Amino acid sequence: MKTRYRRPLWVLLSLALLVMVIHLALPYVVLNYLNGKLADLGDYRGHIEDVDLAWWRGAYRLDSLVIDKKTSKSRRRCLPQTLSISVLVGGRCGKIKRWLVKSFWNSLT
Repeated sequence: MKTRYRRPLWVLLSLALLVMVIHLALPYVVLNYLNGKLADLGDYRGHIEDVDLAWWRGAYRLDSLVIDKKTSKSRRRCLPQTLSISVLVGGRCGKIKRWLVKSFWNSLT
C-alpha cells in the first residue's frame, strides 16, 4: 500500500475506534451522572437502573426510575411503581419533551 493512502486510512480507523469507544462508554457516564444528581434532591431521593441512548434517532430511555420521599422515620415511595421513560429529542419533538417532563413533575406533587 502506498504511503499516500496509508495515513488517511489510519486516521479514519482511529476516528472510527474513538466513536465506538464513546458510544460504548457514554451510557455508563450518563447513568452515573444522573444517579449522582438524583441521590440528593432535598426531601427526595432518586435512582435509575439503566440508561439507553440511540444517537441515530436522538432518543434516550430511562429504565426503572424510582423517587422516594425522605422522612425522619422512614422512606416513603413517591411513585406507586417504577417508571420507564422514553424521550425523543429533536427539532419538532421539543414541545413533546417539555410536555412529558412537565406532566411527570406535576404528577409528583
